Amino acid sequence: MADKFYLKDHNGHKFSIVELPGSGFFQYEVATDIGADFEQAYQQKTGRWVFGMAHLIEHLSFKSPEDYTTDEFMEVLKAKGSYNAFTDTNRIHYYFNTTSRNWKLAVKLVANMAFNDLTKINADEFESEKSVVANEIRRYGDDKQTIFQFRAGAAAYGRNLDDNILGNADLLENFTLFDCIQMKGNFINHANMVHRISFDPDEVNIEEILTQVVEQSERIKSKNLPVVVNFTRTEVDSSYRTKMVSGPLQVASSSQQRMIQIIAEIPTCDFTTPQSLVVNYLGYTAHSSVNELIREKHGLTYGVSLHSEFRHGVTRLFFGVDVEPENEQLAIDLFKQAITETASNFTVANYDMIMEKFDISMVNSQLNRRNIVGYHDLPMNSPGWRSVSDVLAVNISKAKNKVISDTCSFSQLQQIMVGISNTIESNNYLLITSV
Repeated sequence: MADKFYLKDHNGHKFSIVELPGSGFFQYEVATDIGADFEQAYQQKTGRWVFGMAHLIEHLSFKSPEDYTTDEFMEVLKAKGSYNAFTDTNRIHYYFNTTSRNWKLAVKLVANMAFNDLTKINADEFESEKSVVANEIRRYGDDKQTIFQFRAGAAAYGRNLDDNILGNADLLENFTLFDCIQMKGNFINHANMVHRISFDPDEVNIEEILTQVVEQSERIKSKNLPVVVNFTRTEVDSSYRTKMVSGPLQVASSSQQRMIQIIAEIPTCDFTTPQSLVVNYLGYTAHSSVNELIREKHGLTYGVSLHSEFRHGVTRLFFGVDVEPENEQLAIDLFKQAITETASNFTVANYDMIMEKFDISMVNSQLNRRNIVGYHDLPMNSPGWRSVSDVLAVNISKAKNKVISDTCSFSQLQQIMVGISNTIESNNYLLITSV
């Protein structure tokens, strides 16, 4: 049997499903489409400073859930599998993975995390976890490069610099359990949640899983949530700041290095694969790549970063580097030179090298079937992925090969590369530096 990926609706719930026959693997993940961005809406309505609260709520969701004490919950999570959660600007995810025989337990555990309304948490637990999160924020703060990236990301959209997922460790002390309960209640009420199931169809029946997920989710969500600070989904969506401001911008930092971030809006592709290949080539593998010119040829830094992200309907290219202050302009010039030279000198031989390396990465990926769980992150609302959804539902490998053959020709990659080059060459980007 082949590995498969498909979407399914069941009793009003949305499911994203990966089948891994013969694996003995089971993972349940609840993925929401509301994250730290909601803090903007909460602040606008209440006047409360809550930047960083979504991340705190993620932590608190492991405390005193519906069916367990905190000690009981953590004991079974640690003994029966692997677990975690993470917060981003536009999402919070909770997951647990284990063996097929523990699938019902996995569903129960994740439902207890994701739909924990925090009302059973006592004052001691709340204050203790606030201290843990404050320590995490201060650890990030000790990493000057990382905290610059967080703060630059906030500045790019005209947000308060603490509106960066992490928040401010000192101001975190002012957060109340009441605020957290109100925010989590609105998450539960308004987030569009997708239940992500990765399982072995040789050992578990998908219909049983769907039924169990719906039962556990609705059982825990059926409580009368103590939400008095109410929002509509429209209020939540309208509060988001997704348009970049004009620049250049400067962000304060105590680093002796000059940190640079360049953000550029680039054309969005129906599929992520060809754009990922192009960005990796521009950043790292071309003879005139960003890394080659800035690090290898001129020795300005230990490393560079170049990646693209699709968010809020827009694709953006992110370049980051830290250099000596006197090398700031040289690093920027070399970045632009690398992009334009690499694009203008792109040949069939270069294309063949890209595809050869891609073949190697695909072989390596197939050696670890756990990577297939990443298919849950495909933007299935895009026309491109919808066009191959029928093939994905039968055989992931065949769908992957179809995408490559249909979208990764020499001319298609060249077109993407030229589009990025034209954007950078025309200075159509936001420059953010440390000061």
